[in-house]
Amino acid sequence: MKKKSFFAVLLALSLIFLAACGNASSPEKAVEAYCKALKASDAKSMTKYMGDDSKEAGDPYEGYPASVSKVFKANLEQMKYEVGTAKIQGDTTLVKVKFEYKSAANIFRASVQEFLKRKTTGSLKFEEGQSLEDYLVKIFEEKEKELESKDAKLTVDFECIKTSKGWQISSIDDEIYNIMFSGFFEVEKEISALFELDSLPLGD
Repeated sequence: MKKKSFFAVLLALSLIFLAACGNASSPEKAVEAYCKALKASDAKSMTKYMGDDSKEAGDPYEGYPASVSKVFKANLEQMKYEVGTAKIQGDTTLVKVKFEYKSAANIFRASVQEFLKRKTTGSLKFEEGQSLEDYLVKIFEEKEKELESKDAKLTVDFECIKTSKGWQISSIDDEIYNIMFSGFFEVEKEISALFELDSLPLGD
């Protein structure tokens, strides 16, 4: 099977949080535990308080180049969050969390723009055996040295449900991907609108 290119993985954003389920004495504690694990890039603990349909957890950054996942994890380490008070209605509730985090959207946006600039001007040249993913990663590494991740804020909704054993997180607002992937979610539509990845030369 061909290895997916770097931006193919970006455009997919098809993470599924799967793990053995756990329970908390309050919805706030379940959400607090999730956020603490997110800050540590601990996928297994992140999914501990997810719902009953959960299975074995996987690495959310699997398939990403090391230099890219390194930026994700470094930015998460700087993340701050404030868990709000749950508004309980029977066995369900909504918990809002205010996040302050580092977004690398500007770096990846600049990488895409540089790639398209080279493609338009005819200066897009692959070395022998170089794949599109390798080429894009090289551009990213150049831009990552030139630019810094920017401060960003988001409020994310966590829906929780009470079970016989305690509280679990039943769903999370998609905005959580912006934090986990350092702003990728916000530029995914921009990338999709600019070009179809499958039409680009992949190299050998």
